[in-house]
Amino acid sequence: MKFPKFHGLLLHAADDLLVVSIPQRLVVQNRPLAVTLWSVQIALLISMMVYIFTWQVWLQSHTPTASIVEFTAVDAAGEEGFTNQQSKHCDSPHAYWYNHSTGLAFMPQTCEELSAFEAVRLQGGHAFIPTNVRERLSWVQVGGTCNKEDNVPCTTMLGPKASTSGNCGCSLDRAFFAKNPEQQQIALHHSFTVDASHHQRDRIVSAGTVSNKGLQVRKHGSEEFKHEMLTLVRNVHGSTCTIGGRSTWTQDKAMHGIVGTLADWLVCSGISLDGNPGVHVGGEKNVASHFRTMGVTLQLTLSYHNRHAQLGTHDTLCEVTVESKVRWTAQPATHDQVAIPRGNRTLKAERWRHEHGVLLSTVVTGDYRVFSWNTIIVTVVELFVLFQIPPFFIQLIALYGLGTLSEMYRRVREKKLNIYSHFHCGIARMMVAEIGFRGLLGGIWKTSTAGSFRMSRAHVANHMRELFFVEFKNGTMTDEDLARISGVVYSHLLANPSSRGITCRDFVEACTHEDAFNFRLVTRILKDQDLERASPIQRMFMQNVSQLRHSMSEGTGSFQIDMSEDLDDCSREVTETVGEERELPQAVPDLHSPTGKGGVVKPLVLAPPTARENCIHLETTLLQ
Repeated sequence: MKFPKFHGLLLHAADDLLVVSIPQRLVVQNRPLAVTLWSVQIALLISMMVYIFTWQVWLQSHTPTASIVEFTAVDAAGEEGFTNQQSKHCDSPHAYWYNHSTGLAFMPQTCEELSAFEAVRLQGGHAFIPTNVRERLSWVQVGGTCNKEDNVPCTTMLGPKASTSGNCGCSLDRAFFAKNPEQQQIALHHSFTVDASHHQRDRIVSAGTVSNKGLQVRKHGSEEFKHEMLTLVRNVHGSTCTIGGRSTWTQDKAMHGIVGTLADWLVCSGISLDGNPGVHVGGEKNVASHFRTMGVTLQLTLSYHNRHAQLGTHDTLCEVTVESKVRWTAQPATHDQVAIPRGNRTLKAERWRHEHGVLLSTVVTGDYRVFSWNTIIVTVVELFVLFQIPPFFIQLIALYGLGTLSEMYRRVREKKLNIYSHFHCGIARMMVAEIGFRGLLGGIWKTSTAGSFRMSRAHVANHMRELFFVEFKNGTMTDEDLARISGVVYSHLLANPSSRGITCRDFVEACTHEDAFNFRLVTRILKDQDLERASPIQRMFMQNVSQLRHSMSEGTGSFQIDMSEDLDDCSREVTETVGEERELPQAVPDLHSPTGKGGVVKPLVLAPPTARENCIHLETTLLQ
């Protein structure tokens, strides 16, 4: 398999890479489409400006996380308004009874006051307040015989019961409500941490209600800064709630916690322990008739913002939203066991407890925003992409939605090239350029111009004067300007700088320089040696060239120039003259001459061909 030479590949790569690409636009003059496009883009621009300044897109958003979010229990003794009053659930506990579909029965008999340790169970960011308790107490003696002294615990627990093994043992099942759990004081302490460096951990900010000092940690160290936090308590509808007598907690008020009773948090969520859960879940089955029986979850969502309309003089705003989650809420069952050895016997006391109640849980979220160049760059790129959408749809309409007009637009927009189908078009353009050269020389239509006639610099200047006639007339161009311009055009049209004038070949090559078909490429693509030296892979992709050569091989004839021997004297004389190189007279001094001075360009008048020149003719014969 043969491949192109490496040197040739480098040359082609250099031609393709060492360039600057400038896109070319096709502009369609269609006012309705233009008005539609500009209207959409202006509307889009206005919308983007509103979006940019409303959302402040130059600020990067970060989501805070919980640093310290916890509950503490406050001793209610001595608190104003605290009463150990009897309520409905204590007066009529049977009204709260419920039989679950699983066969589990909730049948509290009385109310009992729980100890401070049992009244609130704290676990990190959660607090659990029992409302409905079910427990089993048991006492058993392992070893020995049952006697009267051993019956005392059982008598206390309402009756002894001897096991089949002869050991003493008894048990008691109890169910009761906690007395007045709504009056339990709960304090909420909260603080946040946010990585404001886009996960690079270069700027970590922490602040909370415990202190009016915030902490900023960077790679090179940490520093404290003054920080004031404002805490607002709201319900799920956005209305403010009163917790501990206030709904707005400033930094100094919340330093020891946001303190309020369980009743305050329940009211903020829109329920009470004596309320019916079925009302909140659309009459769903398997829910008790009271929250006090089945329990409930209060979810406190803490949302931190450093840019908010209600911040005022504060640095950070924390919105605490209280929401109730209707579901059976219970703590894992607890099992307490105590074993007391007595000689050869062991007394073992056990307690199993199941508690339903109110669970306070927390979720931390928010929007902490800082200035970021990355966000600005991303926003600009997104807006740039968005602004490409209206022109895209307008282009679709122009190219495919306007019938025949769209077909015309597509023909102008797309340039298709097929070596086989467009070969004759390229040759035709060369022929038109050759005819143009003949016309520029004054109309040489019957004489060969190949190597015989040359266009001088004066001739170029003469035609450029005609081109820039308006500029000469209004004075924006002078003869000296024309001399310089014509000198540049003349030198660039010359393929050989040492030549005495511009030949027909030079002119045609200039006209077809940017064309896909020119003398060099047409000659190379038609050489049989190129196709023979091509590799199989190259031949597979050169079907158009093979088809073109096959079509040429099947041609029926070709052109041949035949100068007849019996030409008359006039023809022979003129033919001898044609053999000499002819040049139009110089009307402009050469600017590249040693004098370096330009002259005045005189209009050049070309006389039509003489009778003797008309005698020159070429006979062409089509060989069949």
